[in-house]
Amino acid sequence: MKRLGPPGFKVPLVFRFLLIFASALMLAPTSRAQTHVFHDQFLSLGTLIEISVRTDDPALAREAFRVLEDDFAYWHDNWHAWNPGNLRRLNRQLPGGECISAADLIPLIERAGALSRTSRGLFNPAIGRLVELWGFNGGEAPRKPPSTSAVAQLVKQAPSMDDLEISGACVRSSNLAVMLDLSAYAKGYAVDKSIETFKAMGVTDAVVNAGGDVRAIGRHGNRPWSIGIQHPRAEGVIAWLEISDGEAVFTSGDYERFFKYQGKRYQHILDPRDGYPVGETASATVVHPRGDVADAAATALVVAGPNEWMDIARNMDIDQAMLIDRAGRIYITSRLAGRIHFIDRPAEKIIIEK
Repeated sequence: MKRLGPPGFKVPLVFRFLLIFASALMLAPTSRAQTHVFHDQFLSLGTLIEISVRTDDPALAREAFRVLEDDFAYWHDNWHAWNPGNLRRLNRQLPGGECISAADLIPLIERAGALSRTSRGLFNPAIGRLVELWGFNGGEAPRKPPSTSAVAQLVKQAPSMDDLEISGACVRSSNLAVMLDLSAYAKGYAVDKSIETFKAMGVTDAVVNAGGDVRAIGRHGNRPWSIGIQHPRAEGVIAWLEISDGEAVFTSGDYERFFKYQGKRYQHILDPRDGYPVGETASATVVHPRGDVADAAATALVVAGPNEWMDIARNMDIDQAMLIDRAGRIYITSRLAGRIHFIDRPAEKIIIEK
């Protein structure tokens, strides 16, 4: 699953995720019109957050940036499973079986549970102990896999979101293996909250880009916002598309964090069914009206792999998705195929009807 990241996270010189294809006009005010595009960026949730607002009111843009920076700082502190904050406190108290007060986390947890169920458990935020066992919980990448017996023991305990009982403002679990790691969808949830804040403030044209995972409202002047999709095996993008008002584009891939041991590559997205890193999928991209759905679904499709991804997409009501396997084959739904533009012609592209 995708990491929220340690406090000392550094952005690479060449940012490896999705890039907004919008030219310098998007990054600074232009002198040719009264309406400008203003830009802000900061680190949060273990990645670079880039915000662009198109408005004729500079004060509105500045205030929107200030509010979102404060919001993201709070989310970073309290949604990380291993850094000090509310989620770590909850995780430490869950094994006692008592009802733990977690009013501010409950909407996040309930939404994660609903998405986990529609993914048939392939998006499973309850496997934090498994993530921790593998060493994908922040800081330096692990150097070798855990023992097969330790992995098997946690898998046998089958932690899931259904093990959580929410009563009023508190949460409990009777499964000692449950530990919440919300990083595989927290960015999507945060981006959605940011868009809600924009709308409440009167911002009508904007993009929030959380480490390459993007949601936009309105337009970039007389044209839609254009979004690039990260190439899973090379710097830069593999394709781009224009997105309509409110759409989100999220990608999950095996290139984000991995290590090699005795010649074998182990990446950070784990299959809850066997406890091991996913091996067949390089990346999955999802386009959806909600960022949290797109984020969770992208992870679930990576886990599902080439043989099962469309079943999971249908179950999550996803009709615009693309999966790239380790061999470079591209599987894409017909609706997304009709609007995506590839930088180079794919060697093999398989179009699938929803």
